[in-house]
Amino acid sequence: MAPEELDGRQNLVFTAIPPPGSDAKALARDGLAYEMKFWVDVQDNAFRRIEAKVIAGGMRWEKDSVVVFDFSKIRNEAWLPARFSYQGRVRYLGRNITAEAEQTYSDYKKFHAETVVR
Repeated sequence: MAPEELDGRQNLVFTAIPPPGSDAKALARDGLAYEMKFWVDVQDNAFRRIEAKVIAGGMRWEKDSVVVFDFSKIRNEAWLPARFSYQGRVRYLGRNITAEAEQTYSDYKKFHAETVVR
């Protein structure tokens, strides 16, 4: 795949899917029923985005649900979470409920802490 740009930075894009012929129910039972796409920053070799689509029912997140994690470089020092989103169906109290959520993270503060190991 060709590199893709996110926020002005080049990223390599990788995909991960279960092997052909995999048992979807077994994957779901083990919490592995995802088709995933990863964006990795070329310069820093850090995850920029992780997108996962659920491909089998039987997990907390149901089939065809999509989960996305975005990361940003803060003060040119560290890659930290910037956004989490979810859209699909979720299993809750034995029922499947349509759900959509988004969380954004901002205003990170830098502080110093002293630690003592004894």
